[in-house]
Formats: sequence, C-alpha cells, structure tokens
Amino acid sequence: MVFRGFLLSCGVLPIAMLALLAAGCTTPRSPASDQTRIRQARSEMIARGDADSLATAAFLTRLATGSWRDAPPLAGRAMAMAPKRADLAYLGLLICHQQPSCPSQPYEERLRELDPANGVVWLFALRRARQDGSAMNAALTGLAQAQRVDLYWTALVSHMTAALAAGARFEQGAAFEYVVGIDAAMVIPPVQPVSTSCSAAAIAQADVLVRCRGIAAAFEQADTILFESYGNHLAARLWPSDSAQGTALAAQRRLLDQRMAQWSRDELNTPQAIRTLAALYGQNPTEQAAQVAWYAAEGIP
Repeated sequence: MVFRGFLLSCGVLPIAMLALLAAGCTTPRSPASDQTRIRQARSEMIARGDADSLATAAFLTRLATGSWRDAPPLAGRAMAMAPKRADLAYLGLLICHQQPSCPSQPYEERLRELDPANGVVWLFALRRARQDGSAMNAALTGLAQAQRVDLYWTALVSHMTAALAAGARFEQGAAFEYVVGIDAAMVIPPVQPVSTSCSAAAIAQADVLVRCRGIAAAFEQADTILFESYGNHLAARLWPSDSAQGTALAAQRRLLDQRMAQWSRDELNTPQAIRTLAALYGQNPTEQAAQVAWYAAEGIP
C-alpha cells in the first residue's frame, strides 16, 4: 500500500485506487494480451467518433502505443464535439500535462472559462509558474478564490468505463479497473507548492493566512477523498485548535480517517462489488457520495 502522505506530496490517487490495490486488482494483469485488446478497443472507439469514445481513446493512448504523442489531438476532437463539458476540458489538460512539450495554457484557459469555480486549474498553473514569483502569486490567489478543487473523477471514470465496455471486449467491472488504474499512473501537479506557500513562517503574515484559509476551504470541497483530506490537514494548521473552526475540523478529520482506513481494506475483492461501485460512479457527483452509496448497497454500516 502506498502511503497517503506520499500520494499527497507527489500528486493524488482517488481512494478507489487504494481499495483496488489493496484487493489485488492491478491493471494490466497480463500486459501482452491486454495491450492487444486495448489497442483494438482504442481503434474501435476512434471509429465510433463520439465525444466519450474519443476521450477514452486519448486516455488509453500511452497503454496502447507506448507514448502520449497521439493523445492530445484525440482529446481536442472530444472537446470540440462537446464544447460545454468541463470534464473533457480537464481531461485534455491532464493529458497535455503528461508531455512536457505540450502547451498547457490554452487548456487551462478553456477550463477556467467553463468552470471558473474549480481551483484545480491553478495547480497546473502553479506547476508551470515554477520560479516565476508573480505567476505563482496569481495562481495561489486564484486557488484561494475557488469554491472547490475537482478532478471530475466520478464523471470521467463512469463515461470512460461505459465507452470501453461498449465494444464488448471488456465487461463493466474490468473496464472500470482499467480506467481507474490508468488514471493512477497519470501525473497530476503536486500540492507541495501550496504547502510551502502556507508554511508556519509564511502564515505569520495576515494576508497570507487569509489566502491559505481560502485555499484550504477549496480543497475541503474537493470531489475526491484525498484532496478533501489534504484540505482538512491544511486548515487544521491555520485555525486555533480550541476555536469553533478547529473543533469542526477535528470532527471531520476523525470521519475522514475512518473512511480512509475502512476503504483501503480488502473490500473491493469481488467482481460484483467492483461492478456495483462502477455503476454508482455514474449516479453520484463525488467520490465521497459514491463511497457512501456503495456501503449502503453492500449492507455495510
């Protein structure tokens, strides 16, 4: 099992991936034969040509071809077919981010236009800013003004699972495992620059403290449990423990720790359990809501 702190400093894995890893469900299981099936499925999805099929084909490109080179054009075609969908704009940005030579700024601008309340775009801007102090300050300010930090996780996974399963080469559970597994291998900008900017020394300045509290609040509204957990950890450093905010944060931390521990156990160890979770991803807007619904469906308190 990978340590949560490592995941948060180097990127983020949705908690479903932790559960699948704990259950021994890793992707791919037999690289040679599975890569052939993935290549065939990718070709079929390109031929189908709808937005979700093209997006999924882009997403599978590296596994199918060994390189991300052909993925951005496919992602661009998917975005053009569904220009109002912020989740596809985010996927295009994420795929572009896998290649250092891909210019990510146009994708960032498109996502900000479609979903200005989502702060995830500023994580990419932070990574691109590097040592540019002005650009880093602008990205941190934008993140502090965001309402949430979303990966469009359940929407993308459910759409791509359906697209991969549509060709009959993969049943729903296997398609779900593949999509989640491939996503786990993708590079997401780390949150370390945020943590550094909100260090104990930095928050001695009143304006920095206010900004960091805004950033923490955005992460607390994330659509993945690990990003929500990061927001809670960050906020706990920014509010006195005996304040009303500190008390509420401690209660939320206990709930999050309980969910993290339980969800990381060997729960998703049957094909039916995975199929149930895959179906629930299509019915719930966040990973947290899908998790609660899964426990209810499985009869687990």
